[in-house]
Amino acid sequence: MELNEAQVAKVTSRAINKTLEKGRTQARREVKRVYNITQRYLDGINYRRSTPVTVTGMLVATQKPIPLDAFAPREELGSGMRKITRRGELKEKTYKREKKNAELGVTVEIFKGHRQLIPFAFMIPGGAVRVFARGLYKEGRSYGFVKRVHRVNSNGNDLPVSPLITVSEFGTILNPKVMGIINANMKNDYPVQFERQVNFMLSTLENGA
Repeated sequence: MELNEAQVAKVTSRAINKTLEKGRTQARREVKRVYNITQRYLDGINYRRSTPVTVTGMLVATQKPIPLDAFAPREELGSGMRKITRRGELKEKTYKREKKNAELGVTVEIFKGHRQLIPFAFMIPGGAVRVFARGLYKEGRSYGFVKRVHRVNSNGNDLPVSPLITVSEFGTILNPKVMGIINANMKNDYPVQFERQVNFMLSTLENGA
């Protein structure tokens, strides 16, 4: 028994969707393996379904930047320490003895096992649970975050102050350590899924005949 053109389009589309479904799970798993990130920041990694008409699907991910507070930030104060928990809560601890020669600023662990210091960053107790810095983001290739060195207002609040952001979910997938594994697994999985869907279709047609 042979499949007609419409049936081939249907099994192909099903195989694509099954492959993408596993690819989405693999993508989220690999991002968590490389990045120190919680599941709530991975919901933007998804897939666009194939249909028998389009016979095309793809992995997609949001390009919205992930806030820096997602990466286990800790602020060293010398006399104590502030941190944002994985639940998004700001906690503060006071040391019994003040630390000498402490590296003041906020450290974050974006990549697992690698903590880095941002000396000009800080948190605000009682305020928004974010990591801030004095300055602002400007659009354009040569900009990004522009740190403010001098006070703008002589009186009142010392503004502008901006929450710091990092890579997007789309950017995490493009990391070669992540993308290489996703591509290899999906390339290997698609022929398996296609054969499975063809056999299922043939079995259905034979039983219905």
